Amino acid sequence: MTHTRFFPAVIVLFLCLASTAFTSGNFHISWRTVSFDTPTEMSRPTEIGLDAVAITDPPEASHGDALMEVILVAIPAELREALGNSDSEIVNYVKSTFLGTAKSAEKTVTRTFLGRTVSGELLSSKIPAPREIELYLIPLADGGSMAVAFSRDARLLRERFEALADKVSRSFRESAGK
Repeated sequence: MTHTRFFPAVIVLFLCLASTAFTSGNFHISWRTVSFDTPTEMSRPTEIGLDAVAITDPPEASHGDALMEVILVAIPAELREALGNSDSEIVNYVKSTFLGTAKSAEKTVTRTFLGRTVSGELLSSKIPAPREIELYLIPLADGGSMAVAFSRDARLLRERFEALADKVSRSFRESAGK
């Protein structure tokens, strides 16, 4: 009996495991009063501005150069008030300050955060490279909000992006403290 007889079975097993690798992990991320899980290992939250962080995949990528990013922007209750408690003003602030775009939504998208369906915006950007961005504004228990943006390099398969965004949104939770 030769080893070549089992070789195709080994290759099939390897391909099956490799194709599900990005959806089978459970990596935990925490920042301020929120936390969530990701299906792949990502970077630690890296500050990108006042009250904002980016979490990148691959982990060693810098903000703006990653294949995928989760961008979190804390919107304290005081800032909400200063912006007139208007979700549209807050979304415009987040887009122009942290996402590098002032474009209007191309379409409305929805995901489940904290057990509730939340509507968000689908945007595209060409700077620094073609990207697709989903932006959501999540109300928090303390009266503030957390803007959550999922950014995907256009070269990345949509399925991999969906696995990340779905896992993050469904596992998203609040915790006490900062």
